[in-house]
Amino acid sequence: MKISEYIEQFPKLERRKVCKDIALRLNVSESSVAHWRNGTRKMSPLLVLQLEKYTNELVTRYDMRPDIYPPPEDTIPNQH
Repeated sequence: MKISEYIEQFPKLERRKVCKDIALRLNVSESSVAHWRNGTRKMSPLLVLQLEKYTNELVTRYDMRPDIYPPPEDTIPNQH
């Protein structure tokens, strides 16, 4: 799940609070969260891992940064 999908699952009136909480937890600005949500900027590798932990792995490193974190099935050697 991407950060935008994570935020959208909350009721509309709670979404701003969720964005603010993410910003506080990751020690970034709310505008950074908005950029990630809109897809206009990429998260740093370290922040992706922190977000993954904060969301209990609902937002995954693989979804947010597939360029540096391939999905687990892509990292398992084929055993045929």
